[in-house]
Amino acid sequence: ATVTLNDGVKYEIVEKFDHDHKAFVQGLTYAHDTLWESNGLYGRSTIRILDPDTADVIKSVDMSKELFGEGMAYWQGKLYQITWKSQRGFI
Repeated sequence: ATVTLNDGVKYEIVEKFDHDHKAFVQGLTYAHDTLWESNGLYGRSTIRILDPDTADVIKSVDMSKELFGEGMAYWQGKLYQITWKSQRGFI
């Protein structure tokens, strides 16, 4: 079957937020009124909690410099974080 733009999900942008332009966002998830963000790059990877109403950083935790933070997901009450190339994950 051929998929066209007409088959896609329609959406409307209702608000935009300023964001740290140096952050290399790899994962973004929302659970229980908390917005979580995972950022990558060796020596600059972080996991952040953002204010869901303003996108301001509430808390930021640095990952080890040898890790490149990748995707993140919230599942069954836990936050899962994976890394690039190092084959490590965190719960």
